[in-house]
Amino acid sequence: MRWKTPIGADVKINFDAAFNLNQARSGSGVVARNALGEVLASKIVIHRRVPTLFTMEACACFQTLLLEEQLALDSVVIEGDSRMTIKKCESDSLEKSIIGSIIRDIQHYKHHFRRISFNHIPRLENCLAHTLAIEGLRKGEDLYLERGLPEFF
Repeated sequence: MRWKTPIGADVKINFDAAFNLNQARSGSGVVARNALGEVLASKIVIHRRVPTLFTMEACACFQTLLLEEQLALDSVVIEGDSRMTIKKCESDSLEKSIIGSIIRDIQHYKHHFRRISFNHIPRLENCLAHTLAIEGLRKGEDLYLERGLPEFF
């Protein structure tokens, strides 16, 4: 399976998370691409003391909104392989789970965009974001690149 071009939006942003329980660290991988598949930006964020992978997926999704804002986008599709996170982001109902505060932030931010949608995709279609999260966690450092990917690709 391959990455598919965005439908109904100018840009697609994929996110994923990696979690290392032994080191109590986790990492978000985020990549934004246009309809031609060109990388507009890639981002790795290392987090400390995030209690679960479930929480980390929500943090990674929140990073997509921060990237959207940084790139001044107004029409996007956000994709991730965490079905529960995507479902909670699509909803406008009050979230009371462990990731409630992160989901509320996402719900607040999503109203800043003219057009935004959240899609669940299989892990095989999310390889680039997954690799960013894994490699970022392995290297232990944050990274932000416009118009490119880190050298390990």
